[in-house]
Amino acid sequence: MAAAAAGRAAGIRVLARANHVLLYGGLILQPLLGLLIISPLGGNDWEADAHGSLAWTLIVLVLLHVSGALWHGFVRRDRVMQRMLPLGTTTGR
Repeated sequence: MAAAAAGRAAGIRVLARANHVLLYGGLILQPLLGLLIISPLGGNDWEADAHGSLAWTLIVLVLLHVSGALWHGFVRRDRVMQRMLPLGTTTGR
């Protein structure tokens, strides 16, 4: 039973890390695609399609991120959400 819980916790950590990486990557890529669209090198349909698809992907990633924060705050009650708030504490008090 403990091994299953440890495996589940490891899986959740992997998903959280993947969400962070994809979220930050998308936040970097989105404005670059926008610049490419308006530049003399751009203007192709694939750039606009990629820009729109990435926007929807970012929305989903943000919703997953918020869901994870709420899960930490209301289900696990492990103070992760408090650490994310502007006046939160990082000392673990």
